[in-house]
Amino acid sequence: MYALIEAGRGRSLRSDDGGENWQLVNDSRAFQQRAWYYMHVVADAERSDTVYILNVDFYKSTDGGRKLQ
Repeated sequence: MYALIEAGRGRSLRSDDGGENWQLVNDSRAFQQRAWYYMHVVADAERSDTVYILNVDFYKSTDGGRKLQ
């Protein structure tokens, strides 16, 4: 499960246990350029470390959100 936090400095978090615990995976604000209702985070159902972030730009990560391409 992934979450984008827009408040403060902003960050991207990931939970592998249904939201019980969260890990910081990226604190870049590059993908938080527009309001929350424009942002989308989509996790790949077949590849657990692949995530897509859609905003002003389109980002793909293959390492669980740590590095965005």
